[in-house]
Amino acid sequence: YLATGEFYMDPADYDVAVTVPANVLVVASAPLRNAVEVLRPAVRERLEKAMRSLAPVPVVTDSLRRARAVTLAGDALTWRFTGEGLRDFALYASDAVVWDAGAAIVSRAHGAGKDTVLVQAFYRPAFREWRKAADYLRVAVELFSRQLWPYPWKQMTAVEGIVEGGMEYPALTVATAGDGRELFTTLAHEIAHMWFPMQVGSDERRFAWIDEGLASWFERVALRAETGRDDDVDGVPEFWRTMVRSGGEESVRHAADRYRSIVTYTVAAYERPVVALRAFALEYGDSALATGIRAFGEAWKGKHPYPPDFERMVLAAAGAEREAFAAEWLYGTGWLDLAITGAEVVGDTLVVTLQSRGGASLSTVLAVTRTDGNLARIPIAASALRAAPATGLVVRVPGANTVRSLQLDPERRLPDLERANDRWPRR
Repeated sequence: YLATGEFYMDPADYDVAVTVPANVLVVASAPLRNAVEVLRPAVRERLEKAMRSLAPVPVVTDSLRRARAVTLAGDALTWRFTGEGLRDFALYASDAVVWDAGAAIVSRAHGAGKDTVLVQAFYRPAFREWRKAADYLRVAVELFSRQLWPYPWKQMTAVEGIVEGGMEYPALTVATAGDGRELFTTLAHEIAHMWFPMQVGSDERRFAWIDEGLASWFERVALRAETGRDDDVDGVPEFWRTMVRSGGEESVRHAADRYRSIVTYTVAAYERPVVALRAFALEYGDSALATGIRAFGEAWKGKHPYPPDFERMVLAAAGAEREAFAAEWLYGTGWLDLAITGAEVVGDTLVVTLQSRGGASLSTVLAVTRTDGNLARIPIAASALRAAPATGLVVRVPGANTVRSLQLDPERRLPDLERANDRWPRR
């Protein structure tokens, strides 16, 4: 699938048979039902071993492939697949690939035990980095099953193919990637799509940001879990930062095929939601965000949510501030630029003026350093910044003559795009 704005349909049950020449491997969105009719015994034995192994097993090696010792003999073979409740169905066939497989262990809900998910990778031997792909699948399937809800299907397959980046289908993704870090994040993103939209069936043509944004968020969750950090500098996706500074960002509200370019579509659908979710977690807590995403997913599995459903459930912890937060951070094109715009001594008081420029606000701290080295911290609520007049929010600091410096967001927690104006006096 190569268009902008992807397929949108209801789940269905599939019973598929595909006939191909011998020595061609076929994999699909559903489990193979007649392995004994298409695969040689040695290959089936390796596949059975893989189903019990957390470490990837080479089911088909390059030497087996070149020796044409993978499938049974004959002019053509028919491969049969059946699957239930699938949003779509994909097939992949090639005689040029090797096959690695292993097992992911998924805990079922409500203490109902554990299930094994077959994770498998099909790729051309020259793409050596793909030797890690089956293990990357295991890591992501197990992680997202813990953080969201259990992966529902018996297998998850990644195939090395002809798309730019990745393209997801139920229980199958096609991907290309460079180094190991890029391959890991690409596969993590595509596996997150197994929850959004393969289970939570949002309309990708009209609201691409719902599933692409969540998948982009969870690829970062996976990268932080695996390496301790993601690739966003100061919590800000670099592509989005560049677009904001160029003034060319477009709202997430557009349909996928109504953006000026693939660049503005990508920023809106993939990166703006990441910025919004990160801002929400900073304001209301990581656990509030995780709880909201799970509640949204559980409520809308097998259904078709709209943006108000996402806003109402994912951003629930914002309470009375929810609509204002969504307008600023999710639906708009604003950004955070906290600034100290004035500091004037009036008697014994330092009258400080603060602004939240850029059109989006978050709660922060104004750190006041005294001449004797003592430090005071004054909390500044996002709601106060939003309600302030155009001239700014006034904060009065007593003991003006003993104030050495002022600093907003002293721990640099927030995604502030212009930090030079966070300090007084200016350096």
